[in-house]
Amino acid sequence: MPVSTTAIDEHLPPAEQRPTALLVFPADGAGFQFFPFRFDDGGISTKQWRDLGLTDALAATDVGHYSFSDRGTLDLEALIEIDPEVLLVRNYGGASESEFQKEVVEPLQAEDGSNGVQAVQDGAIYNAGYLNQGPIINFYHTDRAAKDIYPNSFEDVTLFDRERVAEIVHGQI
Repeated sequence: MPVSTTAIDEHLPPAEQRPTALLVFPADGAGFQFFPFRFDDGGISTKQWRDLGLTDALAATDVGHYSFSDRGTLDLEALIEIDPEVLLVRNYGGASESEFQKEVVEPLQAEDGSNGVQAVQDGAIYNAGYLNQGPIINFYHTDRAAKDIYPNSFEDVTLFDRERVAEIVHGQI
């Protein structure tokens, strides 16, 4: 009963119309220093981005993937250079949309120079959810991301059976 990759594939726009995306985690709470994450790490925490056919904006750079051995950060100047079409910001999984807007989107939009980042210009800054996630959280992250990034393609699409997930969670297997 996983997220239907068939439904995803049927509704994705052609590959050349899919955006480049940058996945980051705030390095200092609220601010403009970010830990970069690559999609090609093979982990579940980046599965939704691969499933949704996003192009990793870091793929064409020499920027590393945040890890125990690489603690490098990106600043606003680096974001401008990478210039993603979509900016995915982690660590706000439990935040409401208004909290995310207030804590992440509005400060980025207000920062001088941030208009040099296409994602900021286009308002394509999205809550990337939790870093650590299991399959059920991934169902919801994938569904929300599909609707955020491709609203015209996934507006009325059901990617998984919410009722069945609720039954399983409540022990009705």
